[in-house]
Amino acid sequence: AKVGGAITMRPAGMDGMDSCTFFVSNPRIRLHVFDYGITHDFGTTDALITPVADVPDVVVLEERYVPCKLTAAARNDAFLRYDSSIYRHDARVRLLENSLGVHDDVSSPWATEELHDDGLGASCPVVSKTFLNAPYCVRTTLCRPITYEPTLLTLDEKALRQFYEVGGRLAYYVTNLKLDPPYAMSPCASDTSRWLRKTECSESSIDMTTKANLVSALEGTADANPYVRDIGDIDCMSATAIPVGAQVEADGMC
Repeated sequence: AKVGGAITMRPAGMDGMDSCTFFVSNPRIRLHVFDYGITHDFGTTDALITPVADVPDVVVLEERYVPCKLTAAARNDAFLRYDSSIYRHDARVRLLENSLGVHDDVSSPWATEELHDDGLGASCPVVSKTFLNAPYCVRTTLCRPITYEPTLLTLDEKALRQFYEVGGRLAYYVTNLKLDPPYAMSPCASDTSRWLRKTECSESSIDMTTKANLVSALEGTADANPYVRDIGDIDCMSATAIPVGAQVEADGMC
């Protein structure tokens, strides 16, 4: 039964006994805790919300006067709370004016101010030039492709958690991976090696000359990553002078 409608109830196996039948109203669902990543809670002055004529319990969000703080998870399910009622988003085709001479009614991909400023920009429909619309064609800066600027990202636990909280995606990191052949290679036999910073150190047995060159390379690298350091060729006394998984102190760290 729909919300507010009647529910018919009777004991099992007694379909023909009307005296045992009774009716109850299907109550509204009341939520005391909201997921604000997918629920926008509007105050009475935060938006212009208009009921749809002759369609009960349906409203249209015509204007919004406050920033949208929904996360990307709202692509699948989005809700609106207004005047103590909760509405679920009903995705429909967006209607745009396509009259000759109208150039500023463009579509914009879904996004929130929190994730992408200006909704990642607008994108205009691709329409072939014909003798009917040719006199109205104009150049415009309103349409621009979606672009991303390169940026540095620290992949720590906080950042990995944001992948889920903002984008609804699970991201994992793996530690203590075993190096099997052909990756079980001494840093002396490789052009590049990566060194992980540790809190405790048990230095490996390395000859003095090779160790001095290794420490110099670790301390002199331009790699500013606080978790790992990448270095190039190491001047080793032999191809296996530094064992796989070696530990060494350099620059006051392990």
